[in-house]
Amino acid sequence: MNWLSKGEKEEVVIQLYKENKSFREIATLMHMSFRDIGAITKKVELQAARERGYAAEDTEPKSKDFVVVFVEIQEA
Repeated sequence: MNWLSKGEKEEVVIQLYKENKSFREIATLMHMSFRDIGAITKKVELQAARERGYAAEDTEPKSKDFVVVFVEIQEA
């Protein structure tokens, strides 16, 4: 059997994603978890956002917001 390297697998997942295949279809074809597929597709989405002129922080959740809310609740 011909094994794919990590990079080759990512390329195939990206191609399938661009063909509008569902995560379930990609997972079945590539024998991968939804988590791994999601990580690859997130990279594609972030790269596309950068190309459209959005900064990476515009598309990623801000984790420090949770800390601020937690501290405010503790002080109340």
